[in-house]
Amino acid sequence: MPQKKPGVQYLLLLLNCVLCISSCAQIDSSETITPVTQTHQHTIGSTAIYITVDEYRSSHNIVFINVHSNEKTATDAARQMLSLYGGTLITINNGDERNIRFNMANNSYSFDPNRMFSRNGLSTSLNLLGKSSVRAINEGVRFAQFVLKLIPDSSLLVALHNNRDDSYSVTDYLKKLKTFATEVYLNKEADPDDFILTTNDSLYTVFKQNNVNAVLQNASAEDDGSLSIYYGKMKKPYINIEAQFGHLEEQMRMIKILLEQQDRD
Repeated sequence: MPQKKPGVQYLLLLLNCVLCISSCAQIDSSETITPVTQTHQHTIGSTAIYITVDEYRSSHNIVFINVHSNEKTATDAARQMLSLYGGTLITINNGDERNIRFNMANNSYSFDPNRMFSRNGLSTSLNLLGKSSVRAINEGVRFAQFVLKLIPDSSLLVALHNNRDDSYSVTDYLKKLKTFATEVYLNKEADPDDFILTTNDSLYTVFKQNNVNAVLQNASAEDDGSLSIYYGKMKKPYINIEAQFGHLEEQMRMIKILLEQQDRD
């Protein structure tokens, strides 16, 4: 006898099973890591500044830091990649402002938080943005120490920055060879505004091999109060992943190169 054709209900049930399996597979492949968030408060003068620490479950010890609150492309790129690979993100929350302003003894002060990691750098920044004083420098130093204590000693520190078109790029370091940079790799087909700067020879080589614009910082570079100089003096691993505002995909690609390299190591 001829076989009976499957009924409509059977076909619908089979279709539902196929769709369910497909849906489950999609969920598994796009699973992301939800961070555990802590917020820390530090008072500079009479002004409260908040620092957020987002910990994404991870097997590697990488800490990302964003010190300039207005550089949103950097934090957006980091959050997307850390939700897939894991790691820690430290963010100074400063009302979407680049520079930190604080009040003390009826006076107002401002400084660049990426110039606060030495007294000379901090003093120069305060004077450049308004005025300085011994008390203001001391307050900035205390804040820098507070931020540094949030970074585990054994971690690889990754600073995240954004720049404006033609305002700051890898080509600036071609003029600083031997004074600031030991080596500079320039990919002429890439945007020079997208690059990495590191204190670590191995990391420099990794990005060079991936055709990413790269700078290897000189160990004796002049102290400007920046994190890169501070970590260079301490002989600790440091990398800055820099991209032009809006270059989200390129910044994500550079972060991905680093995270996948750390997973291989």
